[in-house]
Amino acid sequence: GLLDTGVPMPPSAGALGDLGQLEALQRSTLHLNSSQIGNAGEGKAATDNAVAAPAVSTIALSCATSVKMTEAQLSLMEQALRIEAESTASGAGNIVRGAVMGDWLRCPHSPLAGDCLSFHLPLHRALARSLRCLCSVTVSKIEREGSPRNWWKLPVLDDESSSDEANSLQHPLAALIRPTIRSSNCRVVWAAGPDCSSPEAQSRRARSRLVSSSIAAAKIIHSLCDHPLRCLVASQQIERHLWARNGSAAAGMALNYGSAPLCRSFRDLDLTMIQFSAAGLSIGLGARRVFALLLSRFSLDGYLCDPERRGSGLSPTGSVGSGGGGSPTSYGSSSGWINPPRMQDPDHASALTECFFSTLCILITELPSPPPSSATDHTALRCNMKR
Repeated sequence: GLLDTGVPMPPSAGALGDLGQLEALQRSTLHLNSSQIGNAGEGKAATDNAVAAPAVSTIALSCATSVKMTEAQLSLMEQALRIEAESTASGAGNIVRGAVMGDWLRCPHSPLAGDCLSFHLPLHRALARSLRCLCSVTVSKIEREGSPRNWWKLPVLDDESSSDEANSLQHPLAALIRPTIRSSNCRVVWAAGPDCSSPEAQSRRARSRLVSSSIAAAKIIHSLCDHPLRCLVASQQIERHLWARNGSAAAGMALNYGSAPLCRSFRDLDLTMIQFSAAGLSIGLGARRVFALLLSRFSLDGYLCDPERRGSGLSPTGSVGSGGGGSPTSYGSSSGWINPPRMQDPDHASALTECFFSTLCILITELPSPPPSSATDHTALRCNMKR
């Protein structure tokens, strides 16, 4: 089976030592496997950087508040960050850095299973409001044609990476928040022990702060999409009576969240943040990761797959194939779809699928207006007045 975080579960608890360690791994949120690096580590990254091959090939660490790792794990993360930065710099079409550690984070969260949820995200929505204001700033046609690769960039967040080799691994957001990082945020168990010379101690602190700021930047980039998405998913679930035990209080919150006039300060801003993250660029997850996160938050992981490839014994038309009868976990008497592994109640399958596609349609169609090209262009203003 798979853990909630997507890491393959060991064949027995003894492989990890004890059940406590297995539980800690299942709730961990930072994962890196050497296979994710692939062949990118060969060639330039291996020749230009005299870094020894890491002694570990897999990382699974908890980073909810702080992270503790070994020196070998730190070396693997540094190598992955270096390859990620070099692949971005060498790409001909890359004009921004992209999400740091975009595929490393796993954040299990399911309000239907008892996890906490709040509809109030003041910092996220303040950023969404700022983004909408930036989108309403007039950008003349001359400026767009004169600087086609820069006029749309956000100040600070989309700044070009430093040419200094020491700072080449840093994401622009990591460099911004690095002064706020404490030494306790990232603790490293050094192979040579705590005693070292002064230059070595300075090098250790620099390496630790670099990785710590990169992890913090990755968590921020992930949360900019994840937390608004949780609110959208919860409101859709409440509207379809999946939260019936919470009574009228939850129904009232979902009603205010998605109905005018309060939706301007809740739902609309959350949509903006998710769309902004799906656009990718420097502090966005990108369309592929946002789509995968959308599936995860609706508990539809592995649900909309080819039934034959899932081994249900049914053809896509619902007829029984030569492999035998239908799977006992299949939804419906003649359906080849398989219930999501994380879904507790099979009756929720159709409702959650409907929620997923309706939310996806809203995200794609309700896009903000482009920046006006002249002072007489009032398209964005008219769209805001319609709401």
